[in-house]
Amino acid sequence: MAPLKKPRPVRTRCRFRIEVRGSRQEFDAEARDISIEGLCFSSPILLKIGDRAGVSLCFQGRPALSLSFEVRWARPDGEKRYLLGVEFVHTPESRKAMHALMWEIESGKIRGNDRATPTPFLRRATTPGKF
Repeated sequence: MAPLKKPRPVRTRCRFRIEVRGSRQEFDAEARDISIEGLCFSSPILLKIGDRAGVSLCFQGRPALSLSFEVRWARPDGEKRYLLGVEFVHTPESRKAMHALMWEIESGKIRGNDRATPTPFLRRATTPGKF
């Protein structure tokens, strides 16, 4: 019998600035979507699958939330940019802080840089193995 897969957390589309801190570099990037478990962002620097780094989630009017992450996937995002999917490496405290942040985003208390209201979405595969 195959092991059961954990359900994928609901992600919320929300663009906002993030600060990425690695062992050799620091840079700003733009988040595209977020969930309790991870983040998708557009980066000027390609990180490799398995790389670990830190990130600060920056929303206007709210202290930045700093978390650690591990890169799960990467692909080109136009010329000289990369779309990265990362999974947060949570402590009990960071998980609690993410739940609070997600509630603030989903309730509209805080917003990203785009004018659209954040909306939860699930990305479904259109063909096997592809998103």
